This record gives sequence, structure tokens and C-alpha cells, in this order.
Amino acid sequence: MTSSISESWTRIEVWLARHAPRTLAALGPPAERSAIAVAEQAIGQAFPEPLVESLLRHNGMGHYDLLPPFWSLLDVQSIINAWQTRMKIYGDELAGAEEGDPDGEYGPWWHGQWIPFAADGAGDYLIIDERSYRTITLYRGCRPRVSGGLTGPGLPRTRRWPPPPGCVRPASRIPR
Repeated sequence: MTSSISESWTRIEVWLARHAPRTLAALGPPAERSAIAVAEQAIGQAFPEPLVESLLRHNGMGHYDLLPPFWSLLDVQSIINAWQTRMKIYGDELAGAEEGDPDGEYGPWWHGQWIPFAADGAGDYLIIDERSYRTITLYRGCRPRVSGGLTGPGLPRTRRWPPPPGCVRPASRIPR
């Protein structure tokens, strides 16, 4: 059974209030729809609805860890900054990257249709792939791959283990 983003956030907030009140207090206030629209324009694509719903509930969370083992949710401006930085770094490598890759599991290290939504503070991101609505764990300096599994709308399943070959943890499919 899947829950709505709002229902998922309610369950998370109740749990945090009981077990991690400082993390609950670190959750940002709702994002403004106008800020989301500016971000969508800045990266040239619409955010998936589950991300918009989540940002309208909590616009990031600063440097506190929410998603196990060490991920912090990005606010709207941090999403823009992370996306633009990656595009500047890898933009020249993106031309022709999709050629000869019928499964769409290419990089080389970044794709313009990836939207970062969480970071670990060390340059790694959880990303929504707008082409497939999957989440990807992207470790700096590693070539990403896509795989499956979802624990709830927009919430990736993560466990504490070293990254497998290819430096990518299991990914999740985002509901449309």
C-alpha cells in the first residue's frame, strides 16, 4: 500500500516528534510555489509532483540527517545550485552520452534530466531521474546505474553498506 506524500510526512513527523525532536525542528518551513516555479525554470524542467508536494510541506532541512544513513533534504535553492554546478562540471561530457545506450543507464557522471533532492554533505546526491521517475544514488567520481525498489512515495530505501560496483545503491521508482 502506498501513501500520499502528505500522509507519509505526517507519519515521519509523528515519529520524529517522539524519537528525534531536534531533527523534526530542523525541517524547513513550506517552500513557496513561486520559488519552485523559479527552480523549474532554472533547470529547464518541471519537478515531479511528489517532489513538489514534499517541498510544499518542508523546504529542505539544513545540515541534519533525515534519510538513513546520512542524507539531508535539499531546499529549493540548493536543488538549483547542485543541478547548475553539476551541469557546469559535466556539461561538455553530456553531448552524445545517450548514443549507443538503449537501456538509458549512462552518465557519464550527470544528466540534465536528473533532479537532486537530498545530499550527504560530501558531494553525493539522491536524484530523481525525470526520464524514468526513478531515484538514483550518485556518488561523486562514480558512474551511476539505475535499479529498482520503493519504500514509499518519494522515499528511497537505503541501508548502511558500502556502494557496490558502479558506486550506486538500489534506486526507487517515483509514483506518477
